[in-house]
Amino acid sequence: MKLIAFYIFLFSSFTSVAQIKVVNKYLRGVRGVELYNGSAYLATSLDNGEIKIDTSKIGSDIWTLKHQYFYPKKITKQDLRLSSTILLREKTNTFKPVLITPGRRATLSNEIASKVHTISAKKISLLQPQTTADLIGIDNKVYIQKSQQGGGSPMMRGFATSRILLVMDDVRMNTAIFREGNVQNVISIDPFTIESTDIVFGPASQFYGSDAIGGVLSFNSKKPVFAKTDSVVYSGNLDLRYGSASNEKTYHVDFGVGGKRFASFTSFSFSDFGDLKMGSNGPEEYQRPDYILYLENGDSTVVNSNKDLQVFSGYRQFNFLEKISFKANKNTTLNYGLYFSNTSDIPRYDRLIVRNTRNELVNGDWYYGPQRWLMHKLNLKSTKKTVISDSLEVSLAYQNFKESRNDREVGRTELRIRSEEVDAISGNIDLQKRLSRKTKLSYGAEYIYNLVGSVGQIRNIENGGLKPTSSRYPDGSTWTSSGVYANLTNRWNIRHRTEGGLRVNRVAVAGEFDSSYNLPNPIFNTDNTAITGSISHLYSLKNGTLGVVASTAFRSPNIDDIGKVFDRSPNTVIVPNTDLRPEYAYNGEINGTYTFWDNLQLEASLFYTYLNQAISISNSSLNGLDSIVYDGTMSKVQTLVNQDYAIISGTQLSARYKLNEHFEARSSYTILKNNTSNGDPIRHITPNFGGTSIYLTLNKFNLSLASTYNQEFTFDKFAPGEKNDAFLYIKDENGNPYSPSWIIFNVNSSYRITEKIKLTLGIDNLLDKRYRPYSSGITASGRNIHVAFHANI
Repeated sequence: MKLIAFYIFLFSSFTSVAQIKVVNKYLRGVRGVELYNGSAYLATSLDNGEIKIDTSKIGSDIWTLKHQYFYPKKITKQDLRLSSTILLREKTNTFKPVLITPGRRATLSNEIASKVHTISAKKISLLQPQTTADLIGIDNKVYIQKSQQGGGSPMMRGFATSRILLVMDDVRMNTAIFREGNVQNVISIDPFTIESTDIVFGPASQFYGSDAIGGVLSFNSKKPVFAKTDSVVYSGNLDLRYGSASNEKTYHVDFGVGGKRFASFTSFSFSDFGDLKMGSNGPEEYQRPDYILYLENGDSTVVNSNKDLQVFSGYRQFNFLEKISFKANKNTTLNYGLYFSNTSDIPRYDRLIVRNTRNELVNGDWYYGPQRWLMHKLNLKSTKKTVISDSLEVSLAYQNFKESRNDREVGRTELRIRSEEVDAISGNIDLQKRLSRKTKLSYGAEYIYNLVGSVGQIRNIENGGLKPTSSRYPDGSTWTSSGVYANLTNRWNIRHRTEGGLRVNRVAVAGEFDSSYNLPNPIFNTDNTAITGSISHLYSLKNGTLGVVASTAFRSPNIDDIGKVFDRSPNTVIVPNTDLRPEYAYNGEINGTYTFWDNLQLEASLFYTYLNQAISISNSSLNGLDSIVYDGTMSKVQTLVNQDYAIISGTQLSARYKLNEHFEARSSYTILKNNTSNGDPIRHITPNFGGTSIYLTLNKFNLSLASTYNQEFTFDKFAPGEKNDAFLYIKDENGNPYSPSWIIFNVNSSYRITEKIKLTLGIDNLLDKRYRPYSSGITASGRNIHVAFHANI
């Protein structure tokens, strides 16, 4: 017996390793909890909340668990020696990190050095944005431009359109015809289906390839929910909404069914927006005094009985989403998604208010045809650990985009119709492997193929006769992209984390112009390869983080850059340039977050981006002529060229104050500066802008008080191309166009009548301010009273 006791003692001396698990009130493991013996640090909890410790080295009876979002917890030797679960009590006035998915990698926001902001479903539900374009602007960190009510083009860090990447459920939406001008495709995404939106600021070509220079808008839609038991679970939501400024009527319904191995989610949304009414207090230049109406005798100028009503700005939209998930086993899930969006004709409002030198309206018609987006996505996820990965994800997607531009000058009976269709096929494989306790590898590959169809026609609006005309793009042109990437993350210790990686990407563009353009080089075939990468280091302070990032990005010219023929503004025409080369961005930034007294959090981001060989518009010539007749109008010839360089720098500042779980205040402000090799400002640099919000939560009642503000944007800051759009702005004392400063106030509230029924009431632009955001072609909404009903099962 003595011998047995000796062996038991000897064995226990070698295996005196205890394992405890720290959890929150939901019994979920808490990551990053530090274990101290007195002042000596010993260990940190893993992702699942587990901490392993050698109990043979325990010197004192009392140990301490510490985490910035939980109250400290004292534990004893007995707690350590027994493998036990320890509950931590959460602080109510702290700022929690959120889960984000930059570059298809799930991580916490306080563990990444780059600037990333997440908009949650809870905030979307409270503020009730009309479209997804409005959704991404609700926190005043992204600037939104609108040429018409049915649109919304995001601007980030001085970049926009084809230099910002739109990603829906990890699938790239940018196509070969995303243009240098403002892009409105974001409205195809249904805001009712969004679970969260990750806004990644700055270059991200390492993970996404071409175009991700200014940032990435990554939308994550709701997923089917599996049942945890053998029973079937059901869920559903009904939303009805009305807005007074555009006589908006929106209807939405979704429902889900889930078993242990099979689950589905289905969503329908329909919105009807009437003509938008602007505010009554502001510059008269923004008003709509008259409009053109085609009657039996031709075009007639009609006096607008309400100059604040923006006649011909309404449209309708339908969205559908179907997701199906099948759990093959505990490690493998197969997912399918069907996404569909379709609009009515969308009037291009900014073109309908263009006037000639006689102050007469120029266009009788100018509208986008129905904007249609269809996507099929098949996705396989596996968490089975193998030699090459701990998790693997394979995605295949097919998208079809349809759009058209339809315009007719006053007095003419010929409607010019240019229709485009893009078929986009993409495939991704993304893998993650933990090489050690501290080191994690992410790597993958991507292939994208775009086929562009483009047709031009002229239709006689009196007899319906059709005849061909030049197309906007070379019909049958192609754009392909293929790339491989690898990313390594190393956590040196609890304070230091380094991340870096590379991507090799090849982009090829090919096509042929029809003979009507009489171009010197009708056939084009370009092939560009780029190597991009980033390295960052995150230093975790006791109450904050400090991140340093150096990154590169590129954008290879697409079909719109190389092959577009288009009158982008009155009396000008863009002609092709098949000699365009890629533009490269070199970025450096410092991002810091610090929390004072557990309830005041300050954030600051300083960035500097050098854009080499920047693509911009320049005056040009075609066959030796600086002006040509295009669609019956003598137009100055312009083209896209590679400028020497452009520099964009700026600061993004944010503050959050959380008194307790009932009261919170937020504020943000963005400051931008730019410089170019030719001394001209670049397009899409926005005015300095920001906003301040106060949130009050009292049991069943939620209240939001918010303001949004813009600094004045003077004439000297306009890019050369924008000076041709003087009709969008008011005049300063020197007669030059400029965008004045403005501020608006919004109130939103919701009340939960029962656990399943909620009412929302809000007033946007409380003081009925008449204002037009910089670069926008339509005046913003006036006072808008909106009410919504929500029910769930």
